[in-house]
Amino acid sequence: MLSRGYEAVVGVACPEEVVRAEFLLAGLGVAGQAVPLLRNGCAHTRFSLEALSEPLAT
Repeated sequence: MLSRGYEAVVGVACPEEVVRAEFLLAGLGVAGQAVPLLRNGCAHTRFSLEALSEPLAT
C-alpha cells in the first residue's frame, strides 16, 4: 500500500479481520474505513452496498 501512495483504504470484512486491519493500517499510518459483514463468519455472507457507498462518496 505504501509503495502505491495510498492515503486511505475502504475494506469489507468480518469483525475479526476488521480488528486486524485496524492495527496494520495504524502501523502504516494509513487511514481506514471498514464495512462489516452482515452475518458472522467470513464465507457465504453479505454486506450492505449502501454502507459501502457511504465512505466511497466522500
